[in-house]
Amino acid sequence: MTKHLPFLSLLLILGGSALLHAEKTKPAQWPHEDSDIAVDPEVEFGTLKNGMRFAIRRNAEPPGRVSLRLHVGAGSLHEADNQRGLAHFLEHMLFNGSKNFPDVENLLGQMQRLGIAFGSHANAYTSFDETVYMLDLPNIEEQTLKLGFDVMRDFGDGALLESEEIDKERGVILSEKRSRDSVEMRLMEQQFSFLLPDSLITHRFPIGTEKVIKEAQRDRFTSFYEDYYTPANMTFIVVGDIDPLVYKKRVIETFSSMTNPEKPGDAPKLGTIPEGFKFQAAVFSDKEVKSDDLALGFVQDLETASDSVSNRVKRYPLSVANSIIGRRFEILAKKEGSPISSGSAGRFEWFNAIEFGSIDVTAVEGKWKEAVPVMEQELRRALQHGFTTAELDETKAAITNQAEQA
Repeated sequence: MTKHLPFLSLLLILGGSALLHAEKTKPAQWPHEDSDIAVDPEVEFGTLKNGMRFAIRRNAEPPGRVSLRLHVGAGSLHEADNQRGLAHFLEHMLFNGSKNFPDVENLLGQMQRLGIAFGSHANAYTSFDETVYMLDLPNIEEQTLKLGFDVMRDFGDGALLESEEIDKERGVILSEKRSRDSVEMRLMEQQFSFLLPDSLITHRFPIGTEKVIKEAQRDRFTSFYEDYYTPANMTFIVVGDIDPLVYKKRVIETFSSMTNPEKPGDAPKLGTIPEGFKFQAAVFSDKEVKSDDLALGFVQDLETASDSVSNRVKRYPLSVANSIIGRRFEILAKKEGSPISSGSAGRFEWFNAIEFGSIDVTAVEGKWKEAVPVMEQELRRALQHGFTTAELDETKAAITNQAEQA
């Protein structure tokens, strides 16, 4: 039986202002530098003269291991129209030849001899606004550490990006694109187009376009790499069975010689949210949808604020309310003859620019029309009558327990 996503109603509280409020004019700061929330005293934070940030923490479990992460503050949103998909493609290319490891087969051989398996110990991912490279080293012997730090440094500014290797990788990327052509991805693209029709986000899904993947030449790769793979746009993280002060010295020695270009790449202009205050409805369908899902929500510009105690306190009541509404849906779903099988409420922030909130329910097969008033009535009940003392106490206790277990 073919099912369809029957109904997605969205209350759009919209201002029409630019999603990105300001260009980046200086290297990013650590969040705790503008916060009154205590930072973990075990973390050694620092910033190199070239703007690269680093954080190092000792964690003795598992013993004799260390994990390295290189965060690049650039993803598919930073691409030009003729680079769509190249942030992700570039991530692949950094494993295909670099200054210290021009022969990728030789690098893989060295990694294997040291117990580093590609995929499980060495990997990466690309998102809309970030690219992250990951190395989990199985021991802290000098040759293993040297390899790990050399590889990470090459990711930063040592990629060769040879045309022959780019051509070899095109088929791999196209295969990955085909594998991502799932019902979830297709519905997500439909929903983003509806929610944010005037936003760059809708046109910058990380996998990119087939045309760019097939045709992009080396200069498009090097342009993105040189514009955004800059030390001022990077953060390096080390966690493991280590002495942070010793590793701080190694980080400084490894990355201090990296330089920033005279004119780095611009921050992306994300576009605008449509103006007006209005209710809109849309239906998203696909032949492979396996459930009937409904959502009632809003999208608006995010009012940026520091991560402070007072700002967390301001957000706390909404978190409690969302938890209680979710619990009410859980109880309703268990009742005999209920038209819903589950439900939840939540608030999310996207790209430090957009705020999105929604109430979601999954309808019992064939009962999506009956589920619509259930969703609306639960929202109305919460707005008009609030919550009971028992509900508040139960939810606050659960949140406190989660915090203590974290």
